[in-house]
Amino acid sequence: MQTYPGIGEILNRYEIGCVTCKVGVCLLKDVVSIHGLSPEDEAKIEREINDHLAMKGA
Repeated sequence: MQTYPGIGEILNRYEIGCVTCKVGVCLLKDVVSIHGLSPEDEAKIEREINDHLAMKGA
């Protein structure tokens, strides 16, 4: 999220506080399991992050 801070904003919309988390080493797959996201929310988040990265040329 240091390179792409917009990802933190996406996660915040789903009430996932990665930006303020003290652990700071989670992979996205871990975020999904830790926060118990529904498959629908997981798909939405993945789509939004992929779209964001595509816009940034990543």
